[in-house]
Amino acid sequence: MGLSLEEVASSIGVTAETLAQYEEGTTHIPTGPMLALSRLFNVEPFYFFETLMNQLERLPPPSFRVLH
Repeated sequence: MGLSLEEVASSIGVTAETLAQYEEGTTHIPTGPMLALSRLFNVEPFYFFETLMNQLERLPPPSFRVLH
């Protein structure tokens, strides 16, 4: 798309500094800006979780203990 950090930030209603923090992982992105990003880039919100979901699928199933 060729958008600058400032243009993307403005489009989703945050500052460029905040957007940079989202990219660096130093600040968690709230739902509102994430949905705005998905609209801006024309992707489903799930797109942002694909890598995480792929990693979770490779984990062994949790072991549970039934307490009586």
